[in-house]
Order: sequence, then C-alpha cells, then structure tokens
Amino acid sequence: MITVARLADYARLEASTAHEDVFYLGPRDVGLPTFFLDADLAVTKSVQSWLEVVRRKWKGFMNEGDPTAVSMTITGTPKVRLLLSVRLVCVAHSSPQTGKSLLLNKVVPALIASDELFGVGRVAEARVFRLSTDKFDRRNGEAGFLSSLLDELTQQANSMGILEVRRVRQELGDLGVVARLSAFVDFLPHNVPHFILVDEVQNFFLLSKPDGSLDGSSIDQMRRCARVCVSRTITLTRCPNRIFKSLVGSSPIHCTWVLTGSSMATYWANLALAPVNGFSILNHLPSVHVPTRVGAAVLERARAVLRKEFSSAAMPSLPEPLLQFEFANTVAELVFYVTEWSRLPLSVTSSKSPAEFCMDTLADKVYPEVRFLVCFLA
Repeated sequence: MITVARLADYARLEASTAHEDVFYLGPRDVGLPTFFLDADLAVTKSVQSWLEVVRRKWKGFMNEGDPTAVSMTITGTPKVRLLLSVRLVCVAHSSPQTGKSLLLNKVVPALIASDELFGVGRVAEARVFRLSTDKFDRRNGEAGFLSSLLDELTQQANSMGILEVRRVRQELGDLGVVARLSAFVDFLPHNVPHFILVDEVQNFFLLSKPDGSLDGSSIDQMRRCARVCVSRTITLTRCPNRIFKSLVGSSPIHCTWVLTGSSMATYWANLALAPVNGFSILNHLPSVHVPTRVGAAVLERARAVLRKEFSSAAMPSLPEPLLQFEFANTVAELVFYVTEWSRLPLSVTSSKSPAEFCMDTLADKVYPEVRFLVCFLA
C-alpha cells in the first residue's frame, strides 16, 4: 500500500533556478533528489488545464448539483498521450521507464496540493488515494482483484479519518464486491473531492491461475487486444470489462480515478470492448501527446541536472559514458540507469564499463517488464 494521509504531506514542485522546465520534488539536501523535467512545460500545462476544467465542474456541482464528472487520461503508443476526457477516469499508459509512475504518484498530487481550489488549506481541499495493483490478488478472478482494491481503499480511508466508509464493512459485508465498491464511492463525502490514483491498472485484465500462469480468458483477451490494435478495427462484441467501466467510467464528480498502465494493447482493446450503454469511452478522449522519445536538447538538460546534483551530493561523479548511454531515450530512462549505478558499491561499478552496466540493466530489469506480454501477443 502506498499512502500519504494528508494532502499537505505531499512534496511540492520546486522550480529550478537553472532550467525553467525542471522541477524538484521533496528535500534536496539528502542524497539524490527527485526531479521532473517537463520539456516546454507541456505536461504541467496540460494537467493544470485539466484541473481548471475540474474546478469549473466542481463549482457547478456544488452550486447547481451538476453531476457530470471530468477526468484525465495519460496514455499512448508509440507516444504517451495525455487525454482529457469527460466522464472517464484519469488513466496513464506507457512503455516502461517513461516516467508515468512519477507523474501519477508525485507530480499530479503536487499540482493538486497547490491548486487554487483543491489545494492545501483551500475551500475544497482534496483527498488523494494512492495504490499499486502489483500485489493485488489476480488468482481468484475479478472478485479477488476487486476485493484487493476495496481493502486498500478502505485502509487508506481509515488512515485519512474518513469515518463514513466504515459502513461498507459494518453493514454491507454480505453483498458482492462490486456492490461494496460502488457503496464505498457513494459513501465518500460528496462535499470533498477525492482523487484515486491506481498504478498498473492493466493487471485488472491479466488475471492468472493459482499456479501463477495467465488464465485462458486473459490469454484470449490479450490476443484479441493484439488483433484489435494491429488491424485498427473494432468489430468484437465480447465485453469482459463491464465492471471496470461501471466503476471508473461512471464515477460521480466527487470521485476521480487516476490510472496508469504499461500495456497499451491490453488496456485500449478492453476499452474498445466495453459496452457503450449511453457513452463510448473511446469517443471521449481528446488528447495531448507526451513523446516517449525526447530530443537531444531535453536529454542534455537532464544530464546537466544530474551532473550538478551528483557534484553537490557527496557522491562520486558520474562517468560520462553512463550519461551518454545511447538507449536512454527518455529522461526517466536516463535517471533510472543513473540511480541503479549510484546504488551499487564501488567494487561492483568498477568491475564493468558504464556501457556494459547499462546493457546488463536493460536486459535484466527493463526487458522483463514486457517480455511476458510479448510471448502472448506474438
């Protein structure tokens, strides 16, 4: 469980004095600080624009009872797309090491915390839930996965002192998990905005057998996902995600779901297969693109930040071949290799060249994230 009880406890974005599109999160005097490089401020401006729309909708809801929810999605292949959608969850999709989890878990809460309406000490100070699905129960069908989701939501609500949702356990224990999840959302105070951030949501569609292998329906679904994405036509009528859409596609204005996922084929095909029932999720996704391959100038700014931070953090200076690794196509990838290098003792890093270290890390830690998907999509 990933939890921060109060919005005030989230790190704020602190602008760099050297680069206008570089922001730091959290203290800079202990080890290597977390930084966020937003080229041309594209992502920051997009999220802030989305929050502006949410503010208008929230004011309309509070003043006139308008229940229409506005949410945000970050997704895309081969690019990451920031999608601003009506009546849909915030979803982040990307390939590994593109910074989507940093954006979800740190940048979005930081922007909410400083928002003029939802921020700390403001009229409608928001509550933020953060969850990761990596340890959710995927071996007992949708009910097992949703039970894990409900358990984590309930625990975080307790840590925030949200007493209203205790009724879910006390009064509704005999109902199914879908009914209890719906009740959880309904029991959340309607006069407070809630943002539920869930990482790696594609696990919802990758359920497994007790032995850990993917079950037949999940394998079939992944293969169908690949066919849909390759052909670019959606003619299938099977709809395995009614529950998913009912939870996040029709959430009320006081509860906004923010989701990330690494498997574009799995996620988008499941959205396409969701029943329309009044509105199609795929038809409600205006998009702003955030490239997964950044330009040389952006990477050089990131290298400049890393050189500066390592020179002032009582750490060994970074070898230039590490910073120039040719397969680091994003800032997140570059920081990932540097972080992995900095964690190792000198006896280990001195035994191999930086290029060899990066290639080994790529093979051992990056490729395995997508290897098990490829075998089913081939």
